[in-house]
Amino acid sequence: MKTAVIAGLLSLAIACSSRSEPPDPTSRFLGTWIYQPGSSIVADCTGAASYSIDLSNVPPQNQPGFFTFTSTSRTSLHEVDARGCEYDWSVSGDVATAGVGQSCATFPDGAGGNRLVHLSSGTKSIDGASMSVDVHFVTDAPSSCTIAVQGTATKSTPGA
Repeated sequence: MKTAVIAGLLSLAIACSSRSEPPDPTSRFLGTWIYQPGSSIVADCTGAASYSIDLSNVPPQNQPGFFTFTSTSRTSLHEVDARGCEYDWSVSGDVATAGVGQSCATFPDGAGGNRLVHLSSGTKSIDGASMSVDVHFVTDAPSSCTIAVQGTATKSTPGA
């Protein structure tokens, strides 16, 4: 009886030690993502006409916009976009949520220049092989703006 108990405990210990860690929750987000047709930046600014930038065909090179996610921990991502803006995200399941208040000074202003923006909300959600993007920014006065980045992105190298 004593031998059977010891053998059972030993088997349990071996089984527990051979279990691998669950997959990294950030792994599906990692890599470079390319904006698809229908994706855009839309800005509404006080005292100015609204403007939109097609993220699948960004001037002046008429190339798709993109962003790259790298993992900083099992539940955190770091993003660098095509303009060099950097943001940190937390991951829960299939959704990455941006930390509010992050800023970038090289956000496109729609006239070939840059504008300082502050992130007010943002989610990027994995759906199969694509990612839905819904990110919102605000700018400072005097020409305060609300800016939405919305659309779909796919990995530049599927499966990477």
